[in-house]
Amino acid sequence: MIGTNNKGRDIVFVSLEAWDEVWRRNQFLVDGFISSDLAKRVLWVEPPRNFVLGLVGRLRGQKTAMPSAGIEPIEGVEGVFRFAPPQPLPNTLAPFRWVNERVEQWSMRRAMRRMKMNRPVLWINNHWAAHNAGHIGESGLIYDITDDWLVWERAPERRRRLQRFDALLCERADATIVCSPQLLERKRDMAKHLHLVPNGVDAEHYSRIGDSDFMPHPVAAKWKKPVLGYLGTVHPDRVDVGMVAEVARAFPDATIALVGPNMLPADEQAKLEPLPNVVLTGPVSYADVPAFLTAFDVALVPHVETSFTQSLNPIKLGEYLAAGLPVVSTRVAGFVEVGDEHPHLVRAVSGNAPFIQACREVLAEGKPESQRAARRELARTMSWEGRVSSIATIMEKMKAKQ
Repeated sequence: MIGTNNKGRDIVFVSLEAWDEVWRRNQFLVDGFISSDLAKRVLWVEPPRNFVLGLVGRLRGQKTAMPSAGIEPIEGVEGVFRFAPPQPLPNTLAPFRWVNERVEQWSMRRAMRRMKMNRPVLWINNHWAAHNAGHIGESGLIYDITDDWLVWERAPERRRRLQRFDALLCERADATIVCSPQLLERKRDMAKHLHLVPNGVDAEHYSRIGDSDFMPHPVAAKWKKPVLGYLGTVHPDRVDVGMVAEVARAFPDATIALVGPNMLPADEQAKLEPLPNVVLTGPVSYADVPAFLTAFDVALVPHVETSFTQSLNPIKLGEYLAAGLPVVSTRVAGFVEVGDEHPHLVRAVSGNAPFIQACREVLAEGKPESQRAARRELARTMSWEGRVSSIATIMEKMKAKQ
């Protein structure tokens, strides 16, 4: 038997992303499930891996993940095991997708048998995995929605399928969890059992930022001061690259640091390449994030203001606050609410010129200790422990109905 103990329950967690060094909502929740004894074991199901695409990628010299029948323990998080179902065919045609779905269900049930999992809770974060609901012998179904992918998806045929899957999961789920008030409103008429559980933060992870003996990461130590930094995935559907370029031009003697996975297409990347003070670090491990944030003088959120970004509840909100950093953001979900209530802690503005002016004002103010303390105090109200406790209550209600 793989990794059994006498605590909590078993959870099959179907994630939108693989488990890697860049922690997102899913990793924080699963870590919390284990540490709080809400779960005794978690089978983390990664997106299916297509053999043909994996092989082609390897032949091209890319680090493409290949299918694997193995169940691997995740280092550093006891009781969590990763598994990636094989995908034998391309998902281009409906008959191929039907075969892939059956193979995925079979492989998940096989993995559960190997782990001696009996009637686990099925947690679906990957909307494309809706076909698994009701087919793995689960005791209950939780559907966790982190972004409004219906707004994000542009391809008509994929959007129609996504609408069908989203509606199916909202209808079947014993609990549908959303991370933002905007998603709560959008799903209110669809989901039978709807709950709001926002993202959180481990404030202790950032507690040394600002201490005189806490040094920046060697990469960040080389940056020219002041540093106006962004933490998160650099994606054109989130980051206003044009605004970033204008900020870089407005502060030619500063470093504009974009810390996180770079997913910009070539045409967007070209807007930043002529600017010598813009730095893109690529992925940074969760363990190293504080050492990068300690180099920031201003924490930026230059997000585009769209229906998609208004559905988000950015984890970076809690991280910036826990770091005690002054924040300049566009008027997007999460930041606009805090900025309107606490304008001395977060400045939320629209447009390039107001954004740049807010940066100038924040730099002129410096980092008053009273504001740093107030930001950290606010961050402590947003703990992951509190979010996991809310989910535990939801699960108990599910259990009571069974």
